[in-house]
Amino acid sequence: MAITRLLQIMLLLCVPAMCGLHDPFPFGSGMMNLGTIVQGDDLAARDPWTPATFFSDSLHWSIGAAGIVYYDKMDNAPAVSTYQGGAGGLVRIRSAMTVKFSYARFSSMDIYYEDQAGLSVASESLRPLLFGADIHLLRRGLTVGEHRPVSGIYVGGSLFLPLSFAAFSLQTLHPLTHRDQSTFHKPPRAILGIHSRTHRLGAQGIALTMTDYEEPEFAFAIGQRFALHEAIAIDAALGANPFLIAVGLSFFRTSGAVFGGLVHHPELGWSRGMGAGWAR
Repeated sequence: MAITRLLQIMLLLCVPAMCGLHDPFPFGSGMMNLGTIVQGDDLAARDPWTPATFFSDSLHWSIGAAGIVYYDKMDNAPAVSTYQGGAGGLVRIRSAMTVKFSYARFSSMDIYYEDQAGLSVASESLRPLLFGADIHLLRRGLTVGEHRPVSGIYVGGSLFLPLSFAAFSLQTLHPLTHRDQSTFHKPPRAILGIHSRTHRLGAQGIALTMTDYEEPEFAFAIGQRFALHEAIAIDAALGANPFLIAVGLSFFRTSGAVFGGLVHHPELGWSRGMGAGWAR
């Protein structure tokens, strides 16, 4: 009976807001601004969990790791251990192609888990337009009872167009598994973003997300970056559907970067994350 009750809580909390594919907010440095701030040569560009098209720097390679502890001090459920950790990197090939690779592990109550491996490839042959393709392998399951893991493949594409005043981005993600074949099906998704260049007031960005083309749902986020120093910045963002508040602090240099962030969900409370990266 206790296990059954625990499973019910897990299903209520985790399945509607699974973190394996950036739900309910981006994994990695994107948690600080809900994925709204992208500069091409910043934290978001190097982040292993963003499309390779976001990267337009001259670096040769980069590695990074991140972790998030989700939903601290919830009022609607007993204290649980829900977290995600991962690592990845990128490699530039002959200054014309960027390849990103990533892995992340999500766990809740040590009962439900998700493993995600991602590969993103971008081409610069049509500069200034960068375009690419993404594939994610996702495996989900329970660690108790006789439950077989459920696997899925998600494919997508992305565009990134950096101009003198702003950059425009488009991301798509679509499951290859039919929705009737898995109760853990994630619907297709498209994200349109507008990201300003850094100026004396910092940098701003917006992101509009459409989920499920048949019965679409929309989410919106707006973010701001305040540059305290050429190497130190504060990010903040607001999101709608659900209503999210995000804030983060980052230290960014050409070779290394460190960040920490907080995100508040109206029903699930605060999530805390941090990460670091190195590039050459």
